Amino acid sequence: MSSPRTSPRPTSPTRSNSGSAQHASSTNREAVPPVSSQACRIDNLVVTDDIRQAALLAEGVAHALCGDPDSLDSALSCFRQLQEWPGSEATRAVRQQAAYNEAIVFRTMGFYGQCVLLLTELLGDPIPDTGEAPAVPGCSKPLKADLPDAIRFPARLARLAAFSQYTVIDWSTLPAGRAELLLTDAEKLVSDLDQLCARVQHSDHDSALAKYMYVDALRAAGHVELMSAINGGARDLYDSDGRPSHLNDKRMSDIPAQPTRQNLHRAIRWLQLCEQFAPDAGLYCDIAEASLLLRDFDVAKAYARHATLQATPSSQSASTVCRQLAGDPDYERAFYLATESCYLAGDVAMAQKYLSRFGGTPTLDAFKALCLVMQQAEANSDNQTKTGE
Repeated sequence: MSSPRTSPRPTSPTRSNSGSAQHASSTNREAVPPVSSQACRIDNLVVTDDIRQAALLAEGVAHALCGDPDSLDSALSCFRQLQEWPGSEATRAVRQQAAYNEAIVFRTMGFYGQCVLLLTELLGDPIPDTGEAPAVPGCSKPLKADLPDAIRFPARLARLAAFSQYTVIDWSTLPAGRAELLLTDAEKLVSDLDQLCARVQHSDHDSALAKYMYVDALRAAGHVELMSAINGGARDLYDSDGRPSHLNDKRMSDIPAQPTRQNLHRAIRWLQLCEQFAPDAGLYCDIAEASLLLRDFDVAKAYARHATLQATPSSQSASTVCRQLAGDPDYERAFYLATESCYLAGDVAMAQKYLSRFGGTPTLDAFKALCLVMQQAEANSDNQTKTGE
């Protein structure tokens, strides 16, 4: 634990030639009632391990809230020290909170896989491909059975939120057993939080918190279900550039298979429930892509349009958001899906309009490939027209 920090003592006014400032300072000091030294002294103060651990937890949280790289490293150090401290049963909850906080800091730093792993260990879920870890005598690691709901629910939600940040590359190396563990708990978490929200004995604060977690779980669960389909049962619909260009291939009309189709419908249902409380461009993009994989082109086009409207302010807007569009991944994805949905549905003219409305340079591989395909198709059409003339 680092040494205690003390606040600097207040300094008197530096303008010594200002009599009024000195008089004001003197008057302010005289206005403070005298406090006896006896009242300021705390007799028999014993700094116990409980107090030390609570202070270490608070120090770690303070570092984490600062957010800069050095502070985040300091926060990790505090939380790790706290977990390794041989504490009592009375401070078990503090050490569990430290384990949770450590995982959240890793998520803040972008280490989503590490966050998922730490929270899985905290929850006590067996990792399918590693087997059961042997018991260590005297180990103070918190066990799943000891986790109160106040930590268990946020830990499950935080794990799901970190899992939802996995990219296609992350999914390509994710063992099937681990994916199944996380997907199964995602579905169960949505159900558990739905039941939690239905309980009437909660206070207004607890009800609002439960609803917040439920909406967040719907959003993340819908996204990971979609990613599971993209990297699983619907994988053959995508080409090497990441476009679902094989959707209109009659030889692949039975892809995705029924289990994957059911999962996609469930993802859409969760996302549409979330839409009632917290709609955003990314959510609309997920619904559009899931609908596209189900070959429901009209719904895909509708939600892709919602996404473009959500992600694009008026060209006349003076808001700073107009200058930040290039860094918003949902902005490009929205226009890609709108263009792709129209193109695959055979509405090439509308696809061209969405492409023209996109104000940036495509960076997504799928979007760049689609632009190239449309340019080639347009060139071929021009050549045929000239030949006919």
